Amino acid sequence: EMRFVTGVQTCALPILNTKRYLATLLVCRSGRNQVSVWVMLAALMGAPVAMALPTYSITDLGTLGGNFSEGRDINNNGQVTGSARNGNGGIRAFSGDTNGLIDLGTLGGSVSRGNGINDNGQVTGSVINGNFESRAFIGDANGLTDLGTLGGNSSVGFDINNLGQVTGRSLNSSGVNRAFIGDASGLTDLGTLGGNFAEGFGINDNGQVVGRSRLVDGEFRGFLWDAVYGMLDLNDLVNDLTGWQSLGFAFSINDTGYITGRGITSSGVNHGFLLTPGDPVASVPEPPTFLRSEEHTSELQSRISSR
Repeated sequence: EMRFVTGVQTCALPILNTKRYLATLLVCRSGRNQVSVWVMLAALMGAPVAMALPTYSITDLGTLGGNFSEGRDINNNGQVTGSARNGNGGIRAFSGDTNGLIDLGTLGGSVSRGNGINDNGQVTGSVINGNFESRAFIGDANGLTDLGTLGGNSSVGFDINNLGQVTGRSLNSSGVNRAFIGDASGLTDLGTLGGNFAEGFGINDNGQVVGRSRLVDGEFRGFLWDAVYGMLDLNDLVNDLTGWQSLGFAFSINDTGYITGRGITSSGVNHGFLLTPGDPVASVPEPPTFLRSEEHTSELQSRISSR
């Protein structure tokens, strides 16, 4: 049982571990009055949350005058980015909402595509310039900024955080695709896991990047990169990989360090995964380790029961 005080109320929390959810009967007393309420702690414990089935209304975002559009990313303000065909047949990156789409233009070519949008309305993606080369960009309704390359003739941006930092991939001067982190001042090569290819798919507001890279033997591995440790193989950071052959792709990381992607199970099937940050194990900085969500839930339940 856990006890806490909320204002003038004293609440006792006996813990009930059900098959699917961790629940508690919240008993609150205020004077001679007592109210008992079942509270689901699923969200706190990392277990599925019992909630009403969501329903949605749908809005057609339209096009830029042509016969095609697609949304690729949405920010916390309901702004969307993607690409749409205009009346001349060209493909343009856009930002928009239920009020319509804004053509973000190009850098001299006929094609641009939006892949990621942050909460400030800044978009990243790829644009074909006047030399028919692909460039990663940062842009908004005021225009696009070419982020350049790592020395080659191609780059593309996949995600952008709220600090305006972009990740994606770029050819270097040797013609090898490398993951990068960058902004309007230029791109930084994140290296590889030993092979000749890497690309960044997701970046959080802490500047941590996730993506995929080839090993020396050519096999793909999901990675986590940060400014302290550089590029790390996700497979080396998970406490127990029982049931998995490998984690080959990491697509997104949130600001608390949770990572999702795709891996191959021990039976050879592609499954999505969620990596949950574990507790620090040393007083000095160490590379992060992760627990799968079921293990994390059991650990938290055990801690609560012991109080």
